[in-house]
Amino acid sequence: MEDFAIRSTKVASFLITRGHRVIKTSRGDQAVFFHFMKTPKLEADVEALRFGDDFASVRALYSARDFLMSLIHESGDFNR
Repeated sequence: MEDFAIRSTKVASFLITRGHRVIKTSRGDQAVFFHFMKTPKLEADVEALRFGDDFASVRALYSARDFLMSLIHESGDFNR
């Protein structure tokens, strides 16, 4: 199955708040990429963020961002 890779913690945090799970991380030259399963729901959520229909609580976004930062700094723990 195809995956969707993103390096933006903003977009990745939003996707996590919408119920998507990080399936793996990878490192580029100077960036970490977060991989999600590419589904129609994920594509719709990316479009919602792109066009301003991006509703998520601030608390949920910060929680998701903290999780992503732990993946970057602690080499990842996918128990979320």
